[in-house]
Amino acid sequence: MGANRFTEMHPQNKLYQNFRLLTTKNTESIDSLLRDEEFNPSFERSANELIIGENMKNNNQLILNLSDNEWPLEYIDHDRQIARAIAFDDEGYFYFVRVKRDDDFGKATCIETAGGGVEAGEDSDVAILRELEEELGAVAEVLCKVGVVSDYYNLIHRHNINNYYLCKISAFGEKHMTKDEIESFHLSTLKLSFDDAVAEYERCATTPLGRLIANRELPVLMRAGELLNLLDK
Repeated sequence: MGANRFTEMHPQNKLYQNFRLLTTKNTESIDSLLRDEEFNPSFERSANELIIGENMKNNNQLILNLSDNEWPLEYIDHDRQIARAIAFDDEGYFYFVRVKRDDDFGKATCIETAGGGVEAGEDSDVAILRELEEELGAVAEVLCKVGVVSDYYNLIHRHNINNYYLCKISAFGEKHMTKDEIESFHLSTLKLSFDDAVAEYERCATTPLGRLIANRELPVLMRAGELLNLLDK
């Protein structure tokens, strides 16, 4: 995690200052949370929760339009609406899928967000909860939409419209993966800290497919980090 997440609370601390700025009408109760300017875990939780809530309320969705620079463009003959999740739990861990494939895209081991195609008549915010249950066995709630990334897989002539959601996981149960997800993509679950997830995307960006995925998902992960107050600003 970023160093600021568990930093000591002090009147000169940035999180303390931001919290007071957001609650100027109630500074006496804020000050009462501090005892002799020492670290107070209940204060940090309250401050983080309020700032995260404000971040999501004021969220400007990320909009990216990317090209496929790995394979030549011949033609695009179909679009795919996709729902994807930056999913995390109460302990601050993030959950992804490990993909191992050896097909037309080449041999690659990648990290990718859980997600998949939006079915006919299905809303993307509903689709992502279904996908989280299928691929991770996770019960989750959608906190907000992070944004939309348009990218291309020239090799299969496809335009991807990726709808990204920030989701909080509350429980885990049984996965319900498809035959292809099990036998062709060999999906498994990755549980990582924020910093380790960023490093894993960078590590896997050594293949053409890995670079396409990293180019699409790293900006979304960083935006989620901003929303969750994990990054120095």
